[in-house]
Amino acid sequence: MEKSEKTSGIHNGHRQRVWREFARSGINENTPPHKVLELLLFFTIPRKDTNELAHILLNHFGDSFSNVMEASVEQLKEVPGITEYTASHIKFILEFAKYYESDKINGKPHILDRKSGSEFLVKKFMGATVEKSYLLCLDSTFKYLACPQISEGDEISVALSTRSIAEQITKTGATQVLLAHNHPRGFSVPSVQDIKTTSRIATMLSSLKVTFLDHIIVSSGEYVSIRDSKGCDYMFDL
Repeated sequence: MEKSEKTSGIHNGHRQRVWREFARSGINENTPPHKVLELLLFFTIPRKDTNELAHILLNHFGDSFSNVMEASVEQLKEVPGITEYTASHIKFILEFAKYYESDKINGKPHILDRKSGSEFLVKKFMGATVEKSYLLCLDSTFKYLACPQISEGDEISVALSTRSIAEQITKTGATQVLLAHNHPRGFSVPSVQDIKTTSRIATMLSSLKVTFLDHIIVSSGEYVSIRDSKGCDYMFDL
């Protein structure tokens, strides 16, 4: 048997073992990140051992699975062995996940309170590398109406336009809203500007007789409520 054939057989056997392990146990918080990446790479790199490349990817992005998933196509292509096809596939995974989360609720009579609404909004920022804002629109019974993206900025700022928010309220007929934006650099503490902007939006919503449930700041899969921040609750009771 030729050496290449032997190597191919070894790799195929390893792949089958990885597949069987996944079929048996699935993926959970205890699954090593390199195992998840190795499995993901199977789909775009046939008949090769992707274990080493998975380790290289993790090492390149600070031993962080989330950093790999949130990297741009160009950043991923900097890693030897990662083609544009493979890089694009990795990016699609996050897009599919976000679409799935949105489809679970869009057009369905879900009831969202402030807590569950905040948790829903957190998922909107999955993989985001720039600041964005979303407005969760609800009716008077907390029924989901829509959750449009209001704006997109850069890594350190995003404009929150009262006009854009008012337009979405008029469009959806919302009587209650929950606003969210993210801090992709990892700090979810409200800035002075965040507080000022929230106050301005609260005044506008009060004039429209729309209940302002909260403004949350999302970072690293968690959020901070401005309403629950010291000295800020008055803005939501105007």
